[in-house]
Amino acid sequence: MEKPDNNSTEKDERAETDAWIKEHEDSLDYPDVPVSRDYRIDDSRLSPETQKALAERKAQLEAERKAQSAKESGISDSAIILKATQFAALKHRDQRRKDHAASPYIIHPVTVANNLTQAGVTDPEVIAAALLHDTLEDTQTTPDELVEAFGKHVASMVQELTDDKDLPKQERKRLQVEHAPHLSPGAALVKICDKIANITDVTHSPPPDWSNERRMAYLDWAASVVAGCKVGNKHLKQQFENVLASGREGIEND
Repeated sequence: MEKPDNNSTEKDERAETDAWIKEHEDSLDYPDVPVSRDYRIDDSRLSPETQKALAERKAQLEAERKAQSAKESGISDSAIILKATQFAALKHRDQRRKDHAASPYIIHPVTVANNLTQAGVTDPEVIAAALLHDTLEDTQTTPDELVEAFGKHVASMVQELTDDKDLPKQERKRLQVEHAPHLSPGAALVKICDKIANITDVTHSPPPDWSNERRMAYLDWAASVVAGCKVGNKHLKQQFENVLASGREGIEND
């Protein structure tokens, strides 16, 4: 499946933010603010007044986006999480993990979603995307099916997290590193939690045929992917670093 270059919803929100800033630039110090090519503003160089105004506008846009998404999907915040859990369980019902116990696959997306909540993430659409993040890649689910069931925003995040399985494995791994800096905020959070879950499995219950060298190589690659993810959740970043360090120590001592 072709990975989208940009999150269309995120792009629309950034465009709205840019238009609002331009409209108010006479009263803000925006003209002197450096803006990167992907429209991320360097908040550290904004005045307190501008930071407050931008935060308020971003909160307004986020509220509008959630309201529109809820309208599209027709379900509440709690219902979308339960619906995503059921959807993922049905889609992955015949699949197993590669660990020695051949654990039911659904344990993985539920663990990823739980990692999000443990890090303080409460956005139900991000949690739903975590539960669904492997459905496009590993089941017969289609993007249209996700849009119809969960709305465009959730479907878009899942598409961002989906590898193209027509490509060789090493190329898919390379592209994950390359695409990490361009993930939307929600998809980046899910990506980190996915790597936390996988590192934990590789450390404590790896596939039987994986050598210590292969396990350590996976940890190194996962670290390179996460290094590119742009998130502001310090707790989640620290959690990843702790799991990574514990994994390396555990594998070295095996």
